[in-house]
Amino acid sequence: MEVWSPEDICKSGSLERLKKLLQGCREYGKSKDTSELLLLCSKYGHSDLIRLLLQHAANPNSKSKNGKSCLHLACTSGSLKSTLALLENGADKRMRCNTGTTAQQLALAVGDHKIASVIQNWVSPWDLIAERNERSKSNLDVESPKLDVLLRLLEQKESLFGDKHQGLTTTLDRLAIEYAANNEIEDAVRCQNRSTTILFKGIEEGDVVDETHELRMQSLYKLGNILLKARQMKEAEETLLKALDHRENVGLSLCRRVFHVLADAYRAQRKYKEESEAYQQIISIIENETGEPDHQLSVYPFCALGRSLSIQNQHGDAHASFATALAITDRHLGPYHLDIAVVLDCFAQSFMESKEFHKAEVLFRRSLEIRERLLHPVEDMIVIRTATNSAAMAVIARGRNSKLLKKKLKK
Repeated sequence: MEVWSPEDICKSGSLERLKKLLQGCREYGKSKDTSELLLLCSKYGHSDLIRLLLQHAANPNSKSKNGKSCLHLACTSGSLKSTLALLENGADKRMRCNTGTTAQQLALAVGDHKIASVIQNWVSPWDLIAERNERSKSNLDVESPKLDVLLRLLEQKESLFGDKHQGLTTTLDRLAIEYAANNEIEDAVRCQNRSTTILFKGIEEGDVVDETHELRMQSLYKLGNILLKARQMKEAEETLLKALDHRENVGLSLCRRVFHVLADAYRAQRKYKEESEAYQQIISIIENETGEPDHQLSVYPFCALGRSLSIQNQHGDAHASFATALAITDRHLGPYHLDIAVVLDCFAQSFMESKEFHKAEVLFRRSLEIRERLLHPVEDMIVIRTATNSAAMAVIARGRNSKLLKKKLKK
């Protein structure tokens, strides 16, 4: 049986063979680092292979032994599509090889003026970084215009590819994040919605063929997250449920993130039963993901589940959930850690709601002991007073003398 080396596969331009190489098939030999493969594919100018490798975390700014970047190699191959694929995914046009030549200068040297013109006019995040560094050197305290640069980048892509090209999705995703960070939620929703629409249309028309289930789920997850920030709870819920339609074909980590956002959407709508079910799914996913029934990642889901069950007056199940969270933190963190105090407070509050004040008192006292040992008595006095007040409430509710705690409150 003929064995294909990684270089032969990159030279041939076969997408199927590269996919098998990435999957580790013995028939195609030992897989190289994805960034090394990206250098080879850039050298031979195969844009489809370049995009696949970039989806597998290849570094678009990796360099060969002579200092040439992927963008340098794509320019010498004469492939405009390969050059654009790298630029769209963060290739830095300012990088120089060992002779001090940029990719644009190299394209001019080999007589490819079209590629040189595209590189010259391309607006990338690296321009923003360079601008920020220049301002920093000049001691100018001016905020970098991230939105302006991204909007210019989007306009650049639209003029080159049209307004429905797959290359727009990464820029639209970044724009949505920036708009959300600036509290411009409507614009964030608009950008993320457009990104999702472009991706799904590309999948339906066959422009996107690799790992379509994961791409769909990621896009819907981002949209659901933005909708949640926009307080469009029903739309967020529907979007995230659509994302979960693809859960059988994607990684557990992505499923876990979707369920977390979905649980937040349920809670915002006071759908506590559905919220509990979402956190139970998260706990199950973490167990399958880590192979451990008591992994530290499970602490927050167990606490959130207990809180949700308490609201539904299912106090027995709530106590069991908090007890599991406490056992995990005790096992992993030792007797004195602020995370344990947080779990203790939640557990104690659950006992308060079920009117088991004596148990609440014990937990609040232990929480107070941890906080007094770890926190600074002056700087963190508010936190300590809150814990002390909670313990005092539990004692008073139980009908016992609380002079000692009241003295601490006066301090």
